Amino acid sequence: MKYFLLVILLMLTIQVFPKSSNYPVIQIFGPYMDQVVNAEGIIYYGLDFSKMVFTDQRKLGQDQRMRKFIPSWIYFFQKEVDPDFYIKKWLRKGDNFESELTEVQEKFNKGMDSWISSNKYSFNTDTLQMVINSYKLTKTEGIGFVINLENFNKEERYLTAYFTFFDIATRQILWATKIRSRPGGHGMTAYWGEGIRDGIKIYMDEVYFKSVKKQ
Repeated sequence: MKYFLLVILLMLTIQVFPKSSNYPVIQIFGPYMDQVVNAEGIIYYGLDFSKMVFTDQRKLGQDQRMRKFIPSWIYFFQKEVDPDFYIKKWLRKGDNFESELTEVQEKFNKGMDSWISSNKYSFNTDTLQMVINSYKLTKTEGIGFVINLENFNKEERYLTAYFTFFDIATRQILWATKIRSRPGGHGMTAYWGEGIRDGIKIYMDEVYFKSVKKQ
């Protein structure tokens, strides 16, 4: 009964935590969260940088030069969080887990001609749905999982990302959670790479694992 009420609440509302809060879970949109929790398998599509904005006044006009760091962030994250070990283990779907990293993750060059800004940036779940709708995928059914990077904010030292599950056949978002994490490490690659790594750990600890335990 408690789980049923939680699902209804998530269907009717998006949880928004105040800016002043230190709680890293910014939004939860889960109209069909139960489908993810009960799914037999998941297909992981990696990191999606297609709508990400880098906020750093000092980097304005360096959009093309800065793009070289995106493959480095991807590599750093995969080295720290091996999808076929850690993400497979965390999602708890056993051998019914696949990683397909070419169809979304490697398309980061599209639409990123102007992605450096002096302003903070965010997008809502309507925009996120448009992003998911744009995916060209080989699979025609099942549940996909993708990490949609939103804002690397150097001015305020944080990064945000959506952890998104969607129905592959319809592209409908089933469950999306926006997480705020802190960058760290030395150098451009490790500084933001550690932030992405810590973001997925926060998501799993604060949201995913707690939802699975309710089953």
